Amino acid sequence: MALVDAMIETLTEELFTALMNQAQYALDFKSQFERTKTQLELVKAFLNDTETLKTKKEVLKLTMIQIRELIYEADDLLTDCRIRDEYQKDGRCSNFSASKLLFLYRTGKKLKDINLRIEKMDVIIV
Repeated sequence: MALVDAMIETLTEELFTALMNQAQYALDFKSQFERTKTQLELVKAFLNDTETLKTKKEVLKLTMIQIRELIYEADDLLTDCRIRDEYQKDGRCSNFSASKLLFLYRTGKKLKDINLRIEKMDVIIV
């Protein structure tokens, strides 16, 4: 019986740790959103500047393609957030629900991924 209790305790601790790690995406949502918004503005400015240079370097071409894809992805995500915010302001969506938590989790995870990809490109650009 003690062995079963020890196994259950270990599994419970591991489950709790995993849930806490995943919950961080929802908790970091606002800061990740602002970070993505700022990064997106900088990346758009960079893209506009590089297009005027018309350089033929392969690394820059590849980076520009990746930046465009990132801009579309980030812009779509930010648009989704704005639309959801408008629904909440109109009272069409409750302020606290399981769907909101799921949205914050999924979107927070995507925002974090976008920010990491932007940071990796930042190293290539600079």
